[in-house]
Amino acid sequence: MIHNETSRDIDRSAHEVFDFIAVNVFENHPKWEREVLEVRRTTPGPVRVGSRGVMVRQDGRRRSEIEYECTEFAPDEAVAFRQLDGPFDFAIRETIEPIDARSSRLHIDVRMQPHGMLRLFEPLMRRDRRGERIADDLVVAVEAVPRRADAETVADGGD
Repeated sequence: MIHNETSRDIDRSAHEVFDFIAVNVFENHPKWEREVLEVRRTTPGPVRVGSRGVMVRQDGRRRSEIEYECTEFAPDEAVAFRQLDGPFDFAIRETIEPIDARSSRLHIDVRMQPHGMLRLFEPLMRRDRRGERIADDLVVAVEAVPRRADAETVADGGD
């Protein structure tokens, strides 16, 4: 089993972070993981436990479509997803803790279990730092969205 954890402080409230990574995950995921070309929703309605989607990825020359589902959805606190197919089991859980009213800490916990011949590459997969890059890109993507209060101030014309 490969297990990676990382945390990042984000200059956005827990609500804003959760909205970006969970409520609007289907639209936003390609904004923080460059290998993800698109995510298609396959279940109707808002994201919730049991919601499913198909992630279209381009890893090097290999293009793949991976079905996944939401396994946890706790507003402003945590969201988790698991891969339903593919060459390994993959699960990610993201928890958010407020630092103050305008910033939060995002903790990312990834677990992967390769199957078949991929198990031979497990030592290399353990050393892969892609998760660190993705976490950094996630912070940049979330912080690029105007704060709700800031957007309202601009729309109102000032102050």
